[in-house]
Amino acid sequence: MVDFKSLRAIPIADVCRFLGVELKPKWKQLRGICPLCKHQRTFAVTPAKQLFYCFKCKQYGDGLELVVLVKNLSHVEAAKLLTDHFRPP
Repeated sequence: MVDFKSLRAIPIADVCRFLGVELKPKWKQLRGICPLCKHQRTFAVTPAKQLFYCFKCKQYGDGLELVVLVKNLSHVEAAKLLTDHFRPP
């Protein structure tokens, strides 16, 4: 069984790094190339809210949703992937 609540504790910036998304700070956000539509300067991550948004492809959500979209997985599969990767040793 996957504990979805524990996934919220994983910083979204760490999830982006796990997915290979390079982000640079800009104001209170992190910006980079959208891993979904590949457009530059359209992908914004707000660490304080643990959310992402792409201004081009209009996709948004939390870290789990980003993994679902990028890896083309179900929510349960994505949750297991995150749990396995970020599980403390």
